[in-house]
Amino acid sequence: MAEEEELLSKHIESLCKRLTSTISPVKVAIMPDFFFDHIVDYDGSFKSLQERIEEVANQGGGNIPFTTQRVMRGGNSVNCISALSALGANVFFTGRTSALGVHLLKYFFPYENVDLSGVKTDGELALTVALEAKVGGRKSNVMLNYPASVSDFGPDSLTSEDWKKILSADMVCCFNWLQNKKGTKLAETVFRKVKAEGAGKTYFDTCDPSSRRNEVDDVVNILKKPFVDIFGVNENEACWYAGSLDKTFSRRRKTENLNKLALEAAMLLHEKLKVRIDLHTIDYSASFSQENRFVAAGFDVKLNRVTGAGDAWNAGNIFGELASLPPTERLILANAAAAFYLQSEEGKHATREDLVNFLQVAKGKAISVSDKIESGQTALG
Repeated sequence: MAEEEELLSKHIESLCKRLTSTISPVKVAIMPDFFFDHIVDYDGSFKSLQERIEEVANQGGGNIPFTTQRVMRGGNSVNCISALSALGANVFFTGRTSALGVHLLKYFFPYENVDLSGVKTDGELALTVALEAKVGGRKSNVMLNYPASVSDFGPDSLTSEDWKKILSADMVCCFNWLQNKKGTKLAETVFRKVKAEGAGKTYFDTCDPSSRRNEVDDVVNILKKPFVDIFGVNENEACWYAGSLDKTFSRRRKTENLNKLALEAAMLLHEKLKVRIDLHTIDYSASFSQENRFVAAGFDVKLNRVTGAGDAWNAGNIFGELASLPPTERLILANAAAAFYLQSEEGKHATREDLVNFLQVAKGKAISVSDKIESGQTALG
């Protein structure tokens, strides 16, 4: 345990030096989802919330007062953009929304390093209501989504100007396949063209595929082709996709410690698909590439939110990759970016300076990796 803490401290010291040094500008292209989020933070358990809703409904309707609520930018792409821009990356976003949606995007991103020129305004604004409450004493979230124009954004939506910026980016990311009916075609077309004509790497994060379980094999077929450099998953997603290659994972996912099983699933995905698998949970993260496995413990922080942690993690992971950080330091950076966001009362994403300050305080508070994995606690997407 002491040896592990000492090693973590050395990694953090090295990472902080890198974060305070000059890092060459990086360009990231991201697509296609923007949601306007309405988050309801209930001070109690989901069970008590359900009982209260049923009580009010049975009396013919009424009010549940004094629930903390907020509205903010949402969507995997847009949350990742927010976190990347805070770290200093230059980000190009393309997607479809309404005229109101593009005004909201400009309000959320008045920054020179965020390029919204690829946003189409001839669509409909996507919306989310996120319910946050406790399960077993720990906060969790249930998101009610209306994907609107996010649901049909395909390669036919991309203009010649979009392609110029996509092909010149250092990293090209496709997110939220789950809610995009054209997501399979979009990802395969974009990643294929980037590999043939582009300058950068490719990053794929589908979100929870359980609502499209019959199409999991379609995603795996993309991963079998040499188009995806990095596949980002949480432990639930890792087990879903591993189940396409080994059917026993579908059964084991329901009964075994998901933290342990996820490592086995991620390793299987890498071995069979030959793509780098970057796994994140709230307790630890791991990276599987070229037969090497790197694992880094997460940080224990007060959870002031649960929605969007995975997006902040992806941003830290992408930035660390483009900054050429060693794998363990890249994972620590991603874990810190997610932890900082989770503890932020106002939903702020970390700057590099924020992360240096956070890491200097947090380095003595991380639980060992083995403890994290053995705990059996689940991730936040």
